[in-house]
Amino acid sequence: MSFPTTNWTMLAQASLHGDTNGRVALEDMCRNYWAPVRAAIGRRWPWPGEEDDLTQDFFVHLMERGTLRRADRERGRFRSYLLGALKFYLSHQLEAAHAAKRGGGQKAVELQEWMAPAAEGDPDFDRAWAVEILVRAIGRVEGEVGADSFSLLRRFLPGSEAAPSYEEAAQISGRPLGTLKSDVSRLRKRLREIIRLEVALTVSAPHEIDGEVAYLHQMLRR
Repeated sequence: MSFPTTNWTMLAQASLHGDTNGRVALEDMCRNYWAPVRAAIGRRWPWPGEEDDLTQDFFVHLMERGTLRRADRERGRFRSYLLGALKFYLSHQLEAAHAAKRGGGQKAVELQEWMAPAAEGDPDFDRAWAVEILVRAIGRVEGEVGADSFSLLRRFLPGSEAAPSYEEAAQISGRPLGTLKSDVSRLRKRLREIIRLEVALTVSAPHEIDGEVAYLHQMLRR
């Protein structure tokens, strides 16, 4: 598989110039990473109910401050860079909230637990990242095979609800048994290919793809 152009360069350019391609890249990033960022904020932010506003503010912060301009693909995976930027952002937000609550006579939470960087990422962020990639990949497969065919075949994908037997599915769909099995095999193969393509957009070098795909499956099993 050829290594696709990463989103890193385009995002860095977008933070500087705001051209059409750059805006599309930014919109894609916000959409693709909204759930992971929100999940990480929910894990770290001590006051429930503020996650959506903080998620929105974080992405605005990235765009306004040109933070993505400093994203260097040679230094690692994009999700790791984004999580690091989020932790840095939250530390400042927590300090400000802490000062405001102290000033208003309210009890403030201890900051150390919430501000301490995790040694190995953030499990909620990473799992939401894995789910988001899987959802995008499944959506792309559905677009390729068509909704009618996919509604049956998707039940044979890993993680789906209990699938009928091949014999039952062949009878329901009116397909020969051998054809159905071949269709399921091709669907699974194509899903694996698209997952790799999605993952490849967020790593710094081709040799990292296998490790990221394995980590993605590990997160989904949790």
